[in-house]
Amino acid sequence: MAAVTRSIRFITSVLVLPLRHPVLAAKSVATASVLSQGRLTLGVGAGWMREEFEVLGQSFEGRGRRLAESIEIMRTLFSGGAVEHHGEFYDFGPLQMNPVPPQPVPIYGGGVSDAALRRAATLCDGWASEIQTREELDTIMDRLRTYRAQSDRAGEPLGICAALRDVYDLDGYREMRDRGVTELITVPWLFYGDANQSREARCDGIKRFGDEVLDHF
Repeated sequence: MAAVTRSIRFITSVLVLPLRHPVLAAKSVATASVLSQGRLTLGVGAGWMREEFEVLGQSFEGRGRRLAESIEIMRTLFSGGAVEHHGEFYDFGPLQMNPVPPQPVPIYGGGVSDAALRRAATLCDGWASEIQTREELDTIMDRLRTYRAQSDRAGEPLGICAALRDVYDLDGYREMRDRGVTELITVPWLFYGDANQSREARCDGIKRFGDEVLDHF
């Protein structure tokens, strides 16, 4: 998709980063960012399924702290040049990663637990939602803004990537924009039919969504 487009952005929703070594993850993400000309946003989360961690030989405990340390490592690697890291979970001497992303990769934190919201607001550039209602999103955004204001990043923009079950038309999208939502996840063909549509009907739904909603932004 990145090879045949020029303007649309991409987001991982979400990568369970504690399952992976941050150096390997950083290399994969940097490659995707280069191939998309810097149009990638990285959504990350701590994970919730213990079995995933057991299969891959990773500890389920401490995954939130590993996630925070991995974010720090990846940002350092994305900056280019020779770097090293000596932390609680990861330790490596000087190394250099090439190529590096053409511009900083925005990192959005996922999850709705208190720890996840605090991490997204204090360490990340934004928050990536699960599926919420408008009312649930309002409560979450209030908590995110409170944590952001109390952090070292107070005053910096905080992206909100939301998936909402009760927002599906132009007026709803405009309302979310005015509330501070920066991205909305949608399945546009479901606005015009059920989940059993043909490929042609789904493509038609995407086009109609572009005509009826996106063109008005």
